[in-house]
Amino acid sequence: MLTRLELLKIRNALADFSGDDTLAGYCAIASYIISKGLSERGKRSTFHMNDFHCFVETQGYYIDITAKQFNNVRYPLVYMRKTRILEDNGWGTPIHKIDKKAVIYPYSNVEENTRFKRMFRGWPECQNPYKNFEIVKEAVSVL
Repeated sequence: MLTRLELLKIRNALADFSGDDTLAGYCAIASYIISKGLSERGKRSTFHMNDFHCFVETQGYYIDITAKQFNNVRYPLVYMRKTRILEDNGWGTPIHKIDKKAVIYPYSNVEENTRFKRMFRGWPECQNPYKNFEIVKEAVSVL
């Protein structure tokens, strides 16, 4: 499992890179980094995506380091039981609504996961982790 300190380090590295403390538009990149970090530590995770947001689920918890971009979230790190759902994203839709998902297995090569890659078709290029490896590499280096 990634510790809260490691998650905050990832979050801070992305905030430094983006210049935006809310990390608006960085959910896919952040969730990709978290999934990669969990896989490298031998943990299974599920990467979730809906029409506007991405987050990670592992061991019965949602991990979302970019939820602060939404109106009702004040904390920089959301690490909560899967049974709770953050309700309003400002448009009346639950933040942690699940439309698509990809299971990331322990010690798997996240970069080559074809299901995972396909999820990003049509996703904005500036928010796609497969199109922004410099950002990913910099944030992963803090682990």
